[in-house]
Formats: sequence, C-alpha cells, structure tokens
Amino acid sequence: MKLHLPAFLRVFGKSAVDWYDAWLDMTVMGILWLIAQVTIILGPPATFGVYYVVNLMIRTGENRGIKGMFEGAKKYFWQSLGWGALNLLVLVIAVVNFTFYSQVNSPFAFAAQVFVMVLTGLWLMTQFYTVPFFMAQQEERILLALRNGFFMAVGTLFFTVGLMILEILIIALCVFLILPAFLGVPLFIPVLGTRALYDRLEAFGLRKKDPDPREIQ
Repeated sequence: MKLHLPAFLRVFGKSAVDWYDAWLDMTVMGILWLIAQVTIILGPPATFGVYYVVNLMIRTGENRGIKGMFEGAKKYFWQSLGWGALNLLVLVIAVVNFTFYSQVNSPFAFAAQVFVMVLTGLWLMTQFYTVPFFMAQQEERILLALRNGFFMAVGTLFFTVGLMILEILIIALCVFLILPAFLGVPLFIPVLGTRALYDRLEAFGLRKKDPDPREIQ
C-alpha cells in the first residue's frame, strides 16, 4: 500500500532533494549570505540574490550559483532594501507593543500580547511566500508580492503552519549547533518557500505543472 504523506511533508522532501543536489553552491552562497547579514545593508540584496538563484533552479533546472546570486542582488537591490526596511519596521512595532503590554497591569494586557503574537506570526507566514512570489510573478512589485503572500498563507493555513514548524526547527539547528549555518543549511529555507509556492499554485490550478528538469533527458 502506497503511503500518502501530508502535502507539506512531500514539499519538504522535494526541497531537501533540490537543496542536496546543489549543496556545494548552497554552502558557498550561504557563507556569503551570512557575511552580508553582518553588514546589515547588504543583507536584503543578498537574500533576494539567493531567492533569484533558487527560483531559476526550481523553475528551469538552471543553477547559476554565485554568479546568479550577484545578478539577483544587483537587479533587485532597491526593491530588497524596501522589503528589508518594511520588515524591520514591523519587527520594531511588534517588539515595542509586546514590551509595552507586558508592563501593563490589566486583564486585557495578556490578550493584547497574544494578539500581537498572532499578528506577528501571520506576518512571518506571509513573508515565507513574499519573496518567492516576487520572483515568480510577472510584475516585480513588493506590495503585490506581500498581498499574494498574505492570501497564500491564509488560504493554506495548515500547510503553511506545518512548513513553518519545520522551518523553526531548521533555524534552531543553525543557531544552537552553529556548524550547519556554515554548511548551507540556512539556504534550505528559500528552497522550501519557493518549492511550497509552486506546489500550491499547481494544486490550485493557478500554474501548470512543469516536468521536473532533472527527469528531462
């Protein structure tokens, strides 16, 4: 009897294969990505550069590696900075509000904290799809990608929550063990987000399923 795994686990498995097949490039790009995050200003362009490479790899089978990462970072430099600034603003607002309500002695304070946490979680789920949508859509606009990411997150809530739990485990692995962070593991997340987006678009009939480039002789 054939075992039918939940959709989010099937996507996780496919993403693992994609990541493993390009492991060396993922490792090198991952190290450059980590260095870029330290500079802060180059963090968002490096992130978009990685998603640019991953999108091409999953959609066409072409792996441009480091060269593609620099191409994507340069091409989407200003859009990525806008995306980064927006995420920083949301993070600051969330932290300020959560801290404020934690100091308020009121029966409504806890409820307010929970509300802030729920909104923050929804924002993070939206971000899981935002950059993949940006790379996949014809109009390269951040606000459009945010809107599409929000509807995708809400419309595939259980699917997305399942993937987010796995993503949190990956992040924890990189933070607490450190070594995986230098072995390309952080770049598994862009692969997972991009693969998840295309999988759901195909499931909803919004995108025709393309043959796996690796199966084309």
